[in-house]
Amino acid sequence: MKNDVKEVRKAFYRLYSNPVLCDNDILKPMQKKIAKFRNEMAIDFYNLTKKDVPEFAKKYLPDGAELFLDIPIDDYLINRLGQSGFKRILDKILSGESVGEWLGSLTKNLLGFIQEDWDQEKQRYHLVVVRPENISQILRATCEFLYLLSNDEVEVGRCGAEGCNRLFIPAVRGKAQLFCNNACRVREYRRKKKLEGIIL
Repeated sequence: MKNDVKEVRKAFYRLYSNPVLCDNDILKPMQKKIAKFRNEMAIDFYNLTKKDVPEFAKKYLPDGAELFLDIPIDDYLINRLGQSGFKRILDKILSGESVGEWLGSLTKNLLGFIQEDWDQEKQRYHLVVVRPENISQILRATCEFLYLLSNDEVEVGRCGAEGCNRLFIPAVRGKAQLFCNNACRVREYRRKKKLEGIIL
C-alpha cells in the first residue's frame, strides 16, 4: 500500500509538472488514483493547520522536498501557496458567489503567466513568460480542483458537528454524510444526548 501511494504521488507530480502531458498519456486506473489523490490533497490543504503540516507533507510532498525549499515547510504550504486565498475561493464556490476577483490568480496558477523583470545589466524591464512547469504542482492541482468543484464534478461536504468547520469528500458519492470523521459523529451524538438530558 505504501509503494502504491508513492507511485500515485510520482505520477501526480509527473502530470502536474508537465503541461505537454495529458490524461491520455496515463493509464485509466492511474488517472482515477491521481484524481483521488488531487481531491484529497485539496481538501486536506483547505483543512490544514500548522500541527497537520508534518502529516500533510509526508503524504503529499515528494521525498526530500524540504531540501529544495528556501523556507520552512509550514511557511511554504500555508503562506507561499496561499492557503487563505484558496479557502476563500472554495467557500465562495460552495455558496454560489462570484470569484471574479480571483480569476487572474487562478489562470496564472493553471496556465502560466507573463511577469515583468528588471534587467540590472541593461537597466530596463523586460517581460518573462512563467510557464506552468515553473508553478507549484500543488497550486495547479488545487486550482483544477476549484474548477471541477464549480462544475459539480467533485462532491464536497462540510462537517455538521458543532465546533468543526472541516470539509470532506463523502465516502460514497451521492450518499448523505454529515460528519468529516467518526470522532465528530460520536461527539455530536453525545452532545445531543446530553442536551436531551440522557447520561451516557
